[in-house]
Amino acid sequence: MSPMVQRRQEKRSHCLLVVAIIALVSVTSIVAQTVQSSKDNSDNRIPLLNTQWNLVTLYEKPVVSYGRVSHFTLEKSKEVAGAATGNFVAEDTVNGFTGMYEISDQSLRMHISTMGAVAERVRPKEQSKSFVDALRATSHFQIYGSTLELLDQNGEVLARLIAANSRHGTI
Repeated sequence: MSPMVQRRQEKRSHCLLVVAIIALVSVTSIVAQTVQSSKDNSDNRIPLLNTQWNLVTLYEKPVVSYGRVSHFTLEKSKEVAGAATGNFVAEDTVNGFTGMYEISDQSLRMHISTMGAVAERVRPKEQSKSFVDALRATSHFQIYGSTLELLDQNGEVLARLIAANSRHGTI
């Protein structure tokens, strides 16, 4: 191969590499802007408190409702300097739960105090146990529009829920 042909091929390779890098940077920038835009859109966020949150996924798997939706509601109680505490109620189609919660910034802790059967249904106990485990393991939360994500201490998504209704919350 002549030196002139070799230089042309090197120039083409260099140009293709530059174009690929520009395209990668552009795509990365667009994705980052889209993600940031959805996170910054707090005006359309549903409030965490006094909203019924219906379970959609549990440990990244879709939930089965068996005719009745698993859900919980954090009832507003006390709020001091951006932190809130109060009671919550939850159902997983078989069991009812009550307990206390603590919120500060984006951290959320839920402490289950009572559990009782609310209905006789044929249902895998595994999903019910997983819901309770997810509530107990919740360390943080994120809200994107009408979707709530419960996160563990490592930031992994334990559960995703969607807002069914809201009764004037602030957090």
